[in-house]
Amino acid sequence: MSGANVPIPVYRAEHATSGAADLSTVRPRETYVIIGRGFAAVANHLTLRASANPEVRARVDRCRFVIIGGDEPWQARGDTPLGQFPHLLGLPGYQALTGGRSYALASDFGAYIRGAEDGLNRYCDQDWRLPANAWVGLIESFDQRGTALPADEQQRRDQALLVGPDAKEWEHRPGYPYRLSVFWREADDPRRRLSYLYAHYVDVCTGPGPARLLDPSVYGPGLYEEHAGQPDDQPDSQTVKRLMKGDQHIGAPLPTGPEKRILVYGASASGAWSAEHVLNNSGGAQMHWAADPAFAPQEFQSKPYLELMEGYFKSPKQSNAPGGRNRPVIESTTEQRMLGRIERIEQGSGQRLKVSWKVPSDAPGWRSMTDCEYDQVVISVGQDNVKERAGSAAYLVQSLGAMAPIYARDLWSNFLKQDQTIPVGLSDRRGHLRILGAASVAAPRLSRDEGKEFKEFWSGGRKLNSGRLSNGGIVQSLHANSP
Repeated sequence: MSGANVPIPVYRAEHATSGAADLSTVRPRETYVIIGRGFAAVANHLTLRASANPEVRARVDRCRFVIIGGDEPWQARGDTPLGQFPHLLGLPGYQALTGGRSYALASDFGAYIRGAEDGLNRYCDQDWRLPANAWVGLIESFDQRGTALPADEQQRRDQALLVGPDAKEWEHRPGYPYRLSVFWREADDPRRRLSYLYAHYVDVCTGPGPARLLDPSVYGPGLYEEHAGQPDDQPDSQTVKRLMKGDQHIGAPLPTGPEKRILVYGASASGAWSAEHVLNNSGGAQMHWAADPAFAPQEFQSKPYLELMEGYFKSPKQSNAPGGRNRPVIESTTEQRMLGRIERIEQGSGQRLKVSWKVPSDAPGWRSMTDCEYDQVVISVGQDNVKERAGSAAYLVQSLGAMAPIYARDLWSNFLKQDQTIPVGLSDRRGHLRILGAASVAAPRLSRDEGKEFKEFWSGGRKLNSGRLSNGGIVQSLHANSP
């Protein structure tokens, strides 16, 4: 995107794109932003264009589309099998993902998502073709303009090179209810760029959030910043990193050779994939696969160490325990697995990291160690959708006020009765900004209290099923049943 093209021009449609009546020949085109480029974002865009709802179709025709988000991570993971069969990963209104009844490969799934997105690019505004490192800092509403910015967002704006009109331009754009701060870096210049994008509609499809880190107090000087990185950091397929997030580790370069030592921390599905990656591609490096016993399934909490460890890693009932597709790697790492909470990560000898542990008192043999040095430490303990983490849905919309949940009963008349009260998305008071897909796991922090059903859903300890939330059927129903 060149600087000359950033000031947003007035667009007029020359023809309708989805078959609805051409409503835009005498009016400026409106701006529709989709944040995200993963499954939910692409399914959202596809089903917007295929909706049978005349109001949705008219909206699509009068809008120019801007897509903002980093590239999908799946192709970089190569032939790593996913946890779903291909027929469960199909995009609505698009060709099927082939592969039969074996687990879909990450590379095939990534290429499938990108192929669908490539077909949609012709509908997107070419003046806002941003690099893959572009990301949205904050979404603001015109009605609440002037609200104090989060300190880190203010600092980013102050330090960035502004491209296009400044923030005061909004006073001349009262018809645009939303403003997005968009940051990116050019390949030949390390300085961060900033431009303001004004929009009429915004769909947030960013996924569950950025990778969760350990508490900052755990890290030695400079290590938290090294681990956290920046939202516009791109995957590095060449450099062996010593401190990694779980979502970036699968397919990434590894320390290799039997003299190397790698720690995978977290009994999540992605933790299992990281362990599998190390077993298959590290040239015999030593591996420890560890998990915090405090998060083991409740029924195993009072068990002796070895029973607790086996229950933690193998329980199929718990969302934080890898099962099914990951059973082979679990069963082949009996001697590498341990329980313990990381108390401290600090500089070790050379480029190694020293990890200090708190382990259960009945930990046997080598598993009772309290510190060890590693050439690579992988933290795979889930994702954070909280307003303190830039890049999460909760952070993006924190200045917009409470969101209203969108319930399954609002979308399907013949849906399974027990699922009628499941929140499947969120919407602001206008109904023009929505949070869709797995990003909706932020619901308890973002939604205003909608009564007994909503409180009971969350107080029972249940979480939104991110697979169901990102499923194209839900997105399709949103567009078929709501304007």
